[in-house]
Amino acid sequence: MISEFDARQLRKMKLQLAAFQCGELGPEGFIGDMDFLLSAMEDIPLEWKQRAHEFVVTLEEVYAVALDLGHTEIDEQGRRFIAEAIEGIHRCLEEIQIPESAEEDC
Repeated sequence: MISEFDARQLRKMKLQLAAFQCGELGPEGFIGDMDFLLSAMEDIPLEWKQRAHEFVVTLEEVYAVALDLGHTEIDEQGRRFIAEAIEGIHRCLEEIQIPESAEEDC
């Protein structure tokens, strides 16, 4: 069973993913938030955390390469990598049972 603490981190990850996909959260904020939330979790299986982290690292690498090259936009290959990483994060979040909170923030 997932602790309430870990469930809050997972729910926050879902919110951040939605905000990133809607353009409400930039890549730097999203990557930083996801790294922080993944490392904060206490009792989530290590394999799951590592798999989710690999997708976050992919995002980080794509944006780092674009910055290093001085690009203001991501090229087509980078956009494919980003789409695959976002889908991977989404799948990770869907496969884990996140209990609903009795005290939702919304």
